[in-house]
Amino acid sequence: MIAPGIGYDAHRPSRHPADSERAQLRKIYNGQRGVVDRHLDAARFLGPVASTLSISLWSINASFAINGLTYLALIAALLSLELPEQQTNKNTGNRRSIFQDIREGLVFVCQDRTIGLIVAVTTTGSLCLRPIIDLLPGLTSDVFLKGVDGFAALTASFGIGALLGGFWMAGRGSMGDQSRVALLGTLTAVIANIGLIATSSFSIALPFTVLAGAGMVIAGIGMQSTLHLITPAGMRGRVLSLYGIIHIGGAGIGAFVLGLAAEVFGLSWPIFGGALVGLMVWPESGCARM
Repeated sequence: MIAPGIGYDAHRPSRHPADSERAQLRKIYNGQRGVVDRHLDAARFLGPVASTLSISLWSINASFAINGLTYLALIAALLSLELPEQQTNKNTGNRRSIFQDIREGLVFVCQDRTIGLIVAVTTTGSLCLRPIIDLLPGLTSDVFLKGVDGFAALTASFGIGALLGGFWMAGRGSMGDQSRVALLGTLTAVIANIGLIATSSFSIALPFTVLAGAGMVIAGIGMQSTLHLITPAGMRGRVLSLYGIIHIGGAGIGAFVLGLAAEVFGLSWPIFGGALVGLMVWPESGCARM
């Protein structure tokens, strides 16, 4: 579990600046991000369905084996990419360290009020709202009293919502109100998380899971598109890499903290507390201020 997590989290921050560079040439960043996230979220929907089918027909081991084989397609796709060569400084005396680049990126985010606010909202969402995805197995068994089929249904519902959110964002032509849309997506995710843990009915929980998936994807695409548009080209790669680290790593840290709290208070109260934190941060950010 550790090795795939390290590989995925190392790949995600590097992919964001690469997507940004390629999309900048075509001036279609918002649509491109929507298409990319739409395909990722389609996988979130189809993955649980395929896994449940393979487990039913064969075994859990077969499901893991099929999952491992799918990475061969990813490796082939990465090897086929043709990215423009980056000019590097041959003078070793002027070579910069990665820690210096990270430090400059952090200083830039802290000094720029708008970008700092976007990163703060993203951090709050990653720590307090996105962990519900990792806590779905516990909700399935402890709250809704369902087994593997119930977990697959919840995960697929989340993927359907994320897919719909990605379609909607990819089809939008306006780029000037991305921050406002992102904040509305965050508010949608807050309401969906509260609704999900406010009921013990599995059939009622499914629509809230769809809503949570749509809200999180809309917020993520809106925040990243805004960062892409307002960040100077010289700092764009560092800022988007920082966004990727927060977007993925924050959710893992949040899931760990909420999981520890769930050992004492149960799952519902920690998730509700995280949603309240997101609800308190949302009006503080202010649509007009962004």
